[in-house]
Amino acid sequence: MKPQGLTAPIHVLQYFIRNHAVEGIHTFGGAERLAYELYNKIEKYHGRAEARRIFLKFGSPPSARRLGYIKNQALLDRLEMMKPGPNVQRLAQELAEQNKALPREQRHGPRGSTNPITLEKHIRRLRDNRDNRRGWCNFPRG
Repeated sequence: MKPQGLTAPIHVLQYFIRNHAVEGIHTFGGAERLAYELYNKIEKYHGRAEARRIFLKFGSPPSARRLGYIKNQALLDRLEMMKPGPNVQRLAQELAEQNKALPREQRHGPRGSTNPITLEKHIRRLRDNRDNRRGWCNFPRG
């Protein structure tokens, strides 16, 4: 049932957030990840042209470079949320298995690799770069 007063794309977005919200949606990175996942779902069911048309109402679609950045941030988020603690090697193994089943443009890591060693190096590089950027100043980032 469509709530009154909302356009169809807003209704779709609200439904998606309500049913797929993940921890961290209140952060900018979490919101970006959710928008990226929503775009992929729409693209899967309705095609790229229709997904872009819908997202153009809210802004321009992300560039290839921006999509890469979002995917890399999603990897770091996923690493941090691992239980009992972050494990780069285990995450690389999981991603290698998942990448085998995904189309190349939706895969994680450098050029959608299915090699766990390559993925592990990529994750470590991302983590180290993030940690090095955090250390340049002592005040919190907003």
